Amino acid sequence: GFVSSAGLWLVCVDHEGLLQLDIVTWAGTDVTDNDYGNKEGEKPETMAPVRAVIIGAGSRGDIYARFSLDHSDRFQIVGVADPRLFRCKRLQQQYNIPEENVFSDWQDAADREKFADCVVIATPHQLH
Repeated sequence: GFVSSAGLWLVCVDHEGLLQLDIVTWAGTDVTDNDYGNKEGEKPETMAPVRAVIIGAGSRGDIYARFSLDHSDRFQIVGVADPRLFRCKRLQQQYNIPEENVFSDWQDAADREKFADCVVIATPHQLH
């Protein structure tokens, strides 16, 4: 998750690859449970989309990343890491990921200065 002025955003992906963006509000705030943490459920104009790095560019990573195609105002893919370069290149082209944000090892992405708000772990279950 990451912190915004309204609270902590939780980025969750279910077993069907459907990404949910939910907000946990700070204690004592008067905010109803909706996607954007305000009473009307309207997106604040100043809220930037969640920038994500996909770790694991196989089928699972591809499915999770697709959310950004229809919801680029809420979620953007800004990096990818996978030991299979051809998989990285495919996502790089599809999501216009800068070359400096394409990694063959997730540890290289972690060593960089922060360039994303969250990481989507899309590796096979036995690897995380």
